[in-house]
This record gives sequence, structure tokens and C-alpha cells, in this order.
Amino acid sequence: MAFEWRPSARHGGIVHEGRVVDEPAPREPYLHFVVRKDLTWRQRACQLIHAMDAWAAEHGAHDGPILVFGVRDQDELVEYVSDDAVVFREPHYDNAPTALARRSRPDGLRLA
Repeated sequence: MAFEWRPSARHGGIVHEGRVVDEPAPREPYLHFVVRKDLTWRQRACQLIHAMDAWAAEHGAHDGPILVFGVRDQDELVEYVSDDAVVFREPHYDNAPTALARRSRPDGLRLA
């Protein structure tokens, strides 16, 4: 009996004699976070957690992979607000937007 692990672009599985006998559960799609880079690393981490909590409050918990992108400042952050975005506004910064979460990948940004 020959078992092999065969990864694919979508998911992996255990294959025996040419057929998949055990597949992992499908993963949720990525959740994308955008955070301001004019904040310190500690502030960015806090704002990302706030954005994740805001997403969970509106859409439920996300049990899948995440990607984090950085933008220069508040002006650039608001350019990436979309229909599927949840924006976190920090009360300690006069309710300025500091991070957002969205399902769709933001075009033109690099990972933070």
C-alpha cells in the first residue's frame, strides 16, 4: 500500500492508489488588514487587534489566514475603504481611522 501526500493549489490530501482518501477541511478565504505605518509597531499591533475585534463584532469570528498591509498615513488608509471593509477608529486619536479589515485584497499594497 502506497500513501503519498499530494499538495495542490487549493488544498492537500492523502492519496492512496490514485484517489484522495483524506482531505483537510477547506480554509476560509483570507482576511486582509490595512494599518497605518505612521504609528509605532506597538500601536500598529493594537490597532490591528481592534480591527479584528470590529470585524468579529460585525461578521463573526474569522478562522482562517490573514494578510497585513501597511499604508503611509490616515489619508492613504481611507483610500482603501471598500464596501466590504470594517474600519476601526481609535478614540484616543480623536476617532481617526487607524486600521481596517476587509475580505477583498487591496490593490497596489505591499505586505507590512
